[in-house]
Amino acid sequence: MHRYVALSWRPGHIAATQEELRLRSSIEQSTPAWDIALSSDTLMIYSRQAVESAMRTYVLKDGNGVVFGRLFRTGSPDRPVDPSELNTRILSQDEGKGLLAKYWGSYVAIVRIPEKRTVLVMRDCSGRIPCYYVNIAGVYVLFSDIRDIAAFAPRFTLNTSYLAAYILRYPLHVRETGLREVS
Repeated sequence: MHRYVALSWRPGHIAATQEELRLRSSIEQSTPAWDIALSSDTLMIYSRQAVESAMRTYVLKDGNGVVFGRLFRTGSPDRPVDPSELNTRILSQDEGKGLLAKYWGSYVAIVRIPEKRTVLVMRDCSGRIPCYYVNIAGVYVLFSDIRDIAAFAPRFTLNTSYLAAYILRYPLHVRETGLREVS
């Protein structure tokens, strides 16, 4: 499985900046090592590629984001997208509709929009690639596998109502998880 961890925070927010430095240190000291897919003043994205994975890491040519997964141009199911054609303007157009209109596939896109001072996170409708998030002291941590943040995250508590519903009616298509702090 292709795994990722992303950190997003507001610049100038002292507590969040301090927490981001702590989280970044924890990630960068963990083993096996993480690759830095993107580094900016408000967004850090790490990835760990599985050896036999068909998933790709597409770094936007303008350096404002990353797409994890497999992308195809609409109408061309047999030809994967060339990463050089991906940029923030196309992917963030109309809150992500540009991505939906021009591409299909299995993906998670994390795109920094500097002029709006925001980060746009988009996932294909199949949800095949996990994308969870938690807010740790003002830093949004997005991740694909809970094991990757367990060492530095706060203690999580069980979401018993979700777990009961999950046991009775699997699968659930909601924003909740079995941990209260993780969505």
